[in-house]
Amino acid sequence: FLAYFNLIKPAYEEAQHVKGEQLSRQGFIDTQRAAVQQVQNLISAYQGQGELQEAVSLALPLGEDFAGILAELNGLAQGSNLTPQYFSAAAKSVGRAGTVSAARGKSTSTVQQLVRPINTITFQARFVGTYEDLKSFIRKLEANIRIFDVQSMSIQPTAKSTQDIYTIELTIGTYYQGL
Repeated sequence: FLAYFNLIKPAYEEAQHVKGEQLSRQGFIDTQRAAVQQVQNLISAYQGQGELQEAVSLALPLGEDFAGILAELNGLAQGSNLTPQYFSAAAKSVGRAGTVSAARGKSTSTVQQLVRPINTITFQARFVGTYEDLKSFIRKLEANIRIFDVQSMSIQPTAKSTQDIYTIELTIGTYYQGL
């Protein structure tokens, strides 16, 4: 009984103290790992927002870029074996992009900075090519990152009715963010 109080009880108390320290350290490590994981998740979320903003800016660029749009349409046409005959362009303002709810914690001035007017540019274009070339061009317009709308289309045979060559007139609209 004396050996229990002099040898075993102090050793048992020391073992409990060491085990308590070990559990405390393990809890600290687990808490730190969770904090590091949360920071990594936040970093990846903010990196994804930059990519999202970049994608939106490609679909709806900041400002009109007539030369870039003409080069893009010309490249899509030539990549589809259509021969461009002419292009003409006209720009007009469409209105506001929408509103952001003030309940999200943003002030009115911040909301107004985020909401930009959406403007449109309308192109008249004439191409010469086959019906398959036209279908290829339309598919490329649909798959393009920039938003294009085919607003009207007219197809007239260029040569004899037995040939598959047409004159194609298109009205194409695209959009950009006003400043």
